[in-house]
Amino acid sequence: MKLKLNKDFLHEYKNDAWKGFSIPEIVSICTALACNLGCTYLLWKYLHIAPDKAVYLGIPIMIPPLAMGFVKFQDNLTVIAYAKAIYDTYMCRDLCFAGEQYEKKRIFFLQHHEERADRRHKRKGGKRR
Repeated sequence: MKLKLNKDFLHEYKNDAWKGFSIPEIVSICTALACNLGCTYLLWKYLHIAPDKAVYLGIPIMIPPLAMGFVKFQDNLTVIAYAKAIYDTYMCRDLCFAGEQYEKKRIFFLQHHEERADRRHKRKGGKRR
């Protein structure tokens, strides 16, 4: 017996804007390309490195903007949304009320039992052996 289950909408059906990429992914791709072009231009203009080699040296500069658009954390959060969630949690760490501190009490120990037995015998008037 085969049951057809619905697919997870967040992972299976993306809102694609162009060739399967969403708008934040397209923005991160454009930002990464702009960073690489800027790095290539600066290396070519000021350090006189050949443009083909400067493009390869600019690839590590592309990694953070690409990670901002493509890397997903828990519950399908992007890096920026995850940073906002951490910031909101950090800002809400102070409580708005004065709570009491929980004191751990020992429920079962021998001395308490002996004291109760002594009190019980004193009330009845009997002697304890």
